[in-house]
Amino acid sequence: MYHAMETDRPDAIFRDLHARRLAGAKGWEEVEFRSMWEESIRLERTARFARFWQSIGRLYPRKKQQEFRRMSGVVLMHRIAAEK
Repeated sequence: MYHAMETDRPDAIFRDLHARRLAGAKGWEEVEFRSMWEESIRLERTARFARFWQSIGRLYPRKKQQEFRRMSGVVLMHRIAAEK
């Protein structure tokens, strides 16, 4: 979910946390998140050296690993309230 920001840059957009907050205000909540990186490994359809980069990623602090995980993925949303 993306929304244009009112800035000097017309291509600037809200992402991730801002989008989730905005979706929550509209009556939606995140039910499940699937990382595209993890799904590619699970399906054995990865980029070259994916396992190598995955092992390098484990050297980062846990918080940074979670940020990397949420960089690209698919989100299942659930409607929690009717829109007014």
